[in-house]
Amino acid sequence: MRNRLLVLLAFVLMSMSSFAGSRSDHFSYVFSNGDKTHMMSRGNIDEIVRLSKKYEGTYIWFRRDGREYLVRDAATLAAAKDAFRDLDALEPQEREAERCVRPYEKKMDELEKQVDRISDQLSDDEDLSESQREELESQMHDFEREMKGVERDMESAEREVERIDREEERLEKIAERKFQEILMQAVQQGKVQRLD
Repeated sequence: MRNRLLVLLAFVLMSMSSFAGSRSDHFSYVFSNGDKTHMMSRGNIDEIVRLSKKYEGTYIWFRRDGREYLVRDAATLAAAKDAFRDLDALEPQEREAERCVRPYEKKMDELEKQVDRISDQLSDDEDLSESQREELESQMHDFEREMKGVERDMESAEREVERIDREEERLEKIAERKFQEILMQAVQQGKVQRLD
């Protein structure tokens, strides 16, 4: 009995070190928690998308070092959801920051079209009088000046988007590290279903 226990303990320790020490580039997952789905693929993205449609409800499917697992354990799923809490909480800020940039982008597109239209007219129409050319060039300079003002105003909104993007990357790294630890623990505790 003692030998069996030692063999089992050695096997568990080997599994733990293999799972914990494996490189994250061998880790892909789909975490569907009902209202959100988080995915990461270190391989065939089409397969991950297909898998995300294969299972229903709340679940985690993951592949680590060639082995596939499915998690339906409520405690593990709750811990996984908690790991992504801060990242998910950032999403409304991200949407708002992107919404604030859109009017500037729209205005820039409109101004660029006006500048292109005048530029085309100046280069294509050889019959323009000198006064017509001067008037078009004056209009083009006005649009270009307006564009610079819009660009200045847009910079602040874009900086906020960039700040949130950096924060999202930071939180994503933290969440995925916690998530992998949670999954490693679930494997060790036998709370996962092997699929391969």
